[in-house]
Amino acid sequence: MDIIMRIGVTGAPGTGKTTFSKALSKRLMFEYINLEDIIIAEKLYTGYDELRGSYILDIDNAYKRVVELSSPNTIYEGLSIAYLADESWLDKIVILRCNPYILEKRLIEKGFDINKIRENIASEILDIIPAEVYSRFDRGKTIQIDNSGDLENSLDKAYRFILGEDIEDDHVDWLGLISINDDINRFLS
Repeated sequence: MDIIMRIGVTGAPGTGKTTFSKALSKRLMFEYINLEDIIIAEKLYTGYDELRGSYILDIDNAYKRVVELSSPNTIYEGLSIAYLADESWLDKIVILRCNPYILEKRLIEKGFDINKIRENIASEILDIIPAEVYSRFDRGKTIQIDNSGDLENSLDKAYRFILGEDIEDDHVDWLGLISINDDINRFLS
């Protein structure tokens, strides 16, 4: 079956966007584009937040650029998709999720500082990325996938979603999980 589609992959840092997106693009034989690399290379930001250690996205100019870049059979990966998503340049969006305990380990392994780790875990627990995507994009053209475990399972689910199967979101309740484990202060204080 030929697939002609533009797919966005987003999620909090550490959810596995890059590994997942590269593997999905290989499976679909699609081009892979890392939007964060383009945003930095083309200076599509308004400044740098020293406290957070991240660039401040120039939403208007970045949006114009991604619309220009939009082409069929491409996987677009990046956190910024959550703030730039619309159907003029994307057909479907995969939102990767990750258990906060696993996410913490991944971010430590990546060398993130403690404040950045806490900020990104809080974002994941509080569903910030899905909320941003849903405010801009048809929820029926999105899927949330818990990418805490086996990459192949996540890829299979995304592949079936892209092919048009009626696939349900992975229902995650990270706030409930950390509450049951009495870890709210650990992650959200």
